[in-house]
Amino acid sequence: MGEVRRIAVEDAPPLEELLAAVERGETVDLVRDDRVVARMGPRPIAEMTGEEMLATMRALRAGRTLGDIDVRAAIEEGRM
Repeated sequence: MGEVRRIAVEDAPPLEELLAAVERGETVDLVRDDRVVARMGPRPIAEMTGEEMLATMRALRAGRTLGDIDVRAAIEEGRM
């Protein structure tokens, strides 16, 4: 997995900003007292339906990323 951004719960931006980061392919840990209480990140490819994979591929063509996923390798391995 790629780099995970850690944010203290009390310093967290509004939910809409966190969701926008996840849509860009980022993973965010919300931390309280040095303990991760929540992780937000892109949905794993293995859990996607065919329609969701197609939408994800279209988003990639539009310039969005899947975080640290190597799309070419995923296709070659049959995950996409």
